[in-house]
Amino acid sequence: VAMVAGLANGNELAPVSALEIEGAIIPAATVQGWHDSIRKGRGKPHGIQNMLGIAVDSFWTPTKDDVATLESRLPDAIKRAVVSPQQYDKFATTKEAKEFISKNAKAIVQNFRRFRRQYIGLVVEGKKYIYVNSFPKDEFHNDNTSDFVFVLDGGFWYWQILYNAKQKKFSHLNINGEA
Repeated sequence: VAMVAGLANGNELAPVSALEIEGAIIPAATVQGWHDSIRKGRGKPHGIQNMLGIAVDSFWTPTKDDVATLESRLPDAIKRAVVSPQQYDKFATTKEAKEFISKNAKAIVQNFRRFRRQYIGLVVEGKKYIYVNSFPKDEFHNDNTSDFVFVLDGGFWYWQILYNAKQKKFSHLNINGEA
């Protein structure tokens, strides 16, 4: 069962179109607001890192050029995950986990143009990353969604990956499971 968390209004998202992919750059101030709101309700050490699964120092706003560079490299990274899943998912250590990532990465490749994305700039241990949040176009009909899309389950239609903006490398591929 998929669930969507509404955390921002559409006026705060910066729509982008890179290499025929629709998406939205989410400004640092918006992400900081989400972080503060989550912490207010739950206290330290909670915050956006609990939603994203990453310990975050601060936030930054990626540029359209950052996103274009990322998107130019993303298809090859997902294709490599099909044959070498452990390269992108540190938990892909068992045969079953590797098969899960490989099978679902292949499905992502086959449906690559059917996704929209959200791009969130994160600073982790002093390094700039872009968190890529991908979800199906068919499920969200407005301009790249008016909310941050946080979905439980949903299979390969919902996946995330982390991109090191300086090194231009991907890591932390996460593909949702199915209920």
